[in-house]
Amino acid sequence: MKLIHINDSLDWISANFQYHEYFAPEFGGGIEFDIPECLVKGEQILRNFFGKWQITSTIREGANQGYHSYFFNYGAVDGVPEDRTKWDEVERIFKEECLKYQKDKSSNLIADLREVGVKGFGIEGTTLHLDYRPDETCHSVDEFGKYCIFTWYPDGTPMGHSEVIL
Repeated sequence: MKLIHINDSLDWISANFQYHEYFAPEFGGGIEFDIPECLVKGEQILRNFFGKWQITSTIREGANQGYHSYFFNYGAVDGVPEDRTKWDEVERIFKEECLKYQKDKSSNLIADLREVGVKGFGIEGTTLHLDYRPDETCHSVDEFGKYCIFTWYPDGTPMGHSEVIL
């Protein structure tokens, strides 16, 4: 798994994102860190599928739990449509894609995310979350390896709780 060093550069990290969009998103950020390349590719896949897309969270300075904290070789990225009024539509479509993949592997979105190496993905409040995680925390296996699709709910604790979708 290749890591990409994130900094405050205006250089392009992918077709539609610059490094600084990962460096200082609206929820945390502002520190240099390494992120698995599959997460950058995954955000580009979401942008290609849903249209204009914004990174809202990556590594959170001071976070000590979860994939948004600074784990060596792990990491997480959250994103939303730039037009936040489209969130309900994005959430509905993402859930439909998860169910299509679960039923007969017919979702290109989920297959594309899996193919680039994203292991955990789901809905965190009003964002789509992608992460790279150790295999032992994954609940399902497919032709690409182990993975987990979940919905996360805040419950007042630092980690909240998750409900596995797939």
